[in-house]
Amino acid sequence: MVAVRGSHLLNPQDFVIEQWCSSLKLPAATEKSLIDAWYHAQAKIAEHADKMENAVLTLQSGVEMVEILHEMNMDSE
Repeated sequence: MVAVRGSHLLNPQDFVIEQWCSSLKLPAATEKSLIDAWYHAQAKIAEHADKMENAVLTLQSGVEMVEILHEMNMDSE
């Protein structure tokens, strides 16, 4: 079975973490944690921009991984 992800089709400049998280229909606490982690990572990237050439690509890969794992509907155990 192949799952189609939507996040890799998004323009990184137009990506809004709140909208994306909302589309996943996650529990409120999980959604808040993802949003907080996103903004924390963005702040670190900005703070150390000279050392973070590929950080945005890594962040985008993280978004794709969340989407993939979410689609698996894994138990919390």
